[in-house]
Amino acid sequence: LHHSSPFAELNIVAHSMGGLVTRSACHYALEAGHGWIERVARVFLLGVPSRGAPLEFFAHVTAFTLEQIWNPWTRIIGRAINLRSAGIKDLRHGFVLDEDWRNYDLDRLAYPVPARARSPHFVRWYVAFGTLGMPASVGAKLIGDGLVRSASAQGASLDPRERELLPPAQVASFARTGHLALMNDPAVLDQLLDWWQVAEEDTLS
Repeated sequence: LHHSSPFAELNIVAHSMGGLVTRSACHYALEAGHGWIERVARVFLLGVPSRGAPLEFFAHVTAFTLEQIWNPWTRIIGRAINLRSAGIKDLRHGFVLDEDWRNYDLDRLAYPVPARARSPHFVRWYVAFGTLGMPASVGAKLIGDGLVRSASAQGASLDPRERELLPPAQVASFARTGHLALMNDPAVLDQLLDWWQVAEEDTLS
């Protein structure tokens, strides 16, 4: 967007990997001094694997294990699993910066600490995540919405090296809502509209 653009502000609603792309774009726009970043007002992250997706990590461990077994058939299966795209493999850790994966073997069994992306201080951030069961249940905490766990969606970690991955955000959870359902669930849309209206009222007051 140029300064002559008719758009007064830019609001982003990002689902899943789109949220990682959004955070990466914001970081590099700030680094490069791009004008469009100054127009971003709100970012809504829906089911974004900011700390990675356990399903992808499971696929990674499975492929690595099969390739270590001295059997041609298991090795073939392991290599077939590793044909996943680089983008899907990035979901394993929630990578958003070039330095996260530059010179890094995505098929190596490791758990690196991702670099923290810069976030515009003037942007309002919102996080929505779903759970297949009730949010407080053990199953919901382990599998989340089927792809992304609630802790990952909120950027939470017990590792002190990884604290404050995401900027301060308003958070909402949706019980019995799968990963893909976050994009078209009426309750999620209502929450986005409520957040939007409150933000507008705060701006006008």
